[in-house]
Amino acid sequence: MCSRCPITCDLCDVELSNAQELEEHLDSRTHWDTLEHIQRSSSYDDMAIAFLQAREHPAQIHITSC
Repeated sequence: MCSRCPITCDLCDVELSNAQELEEHLDSRTHWDTLEHIQRSSSYDDMAIAFLQAREHPAQIHITSC
């Protein structure tokens, strides 16, 4: 992986330097607060929020070179 290519959480608009930091972020209160805010301020149901969370999970991320 390119050191100049940070991993990002598009939902929270944060950049992280490695997969471990991303995993910690996805488990963080900040990330979950963002998901809750998105759900409250939109018409997304629990299924849509679960999809957004699964989309961001490291097991689902494919890292490509820059």
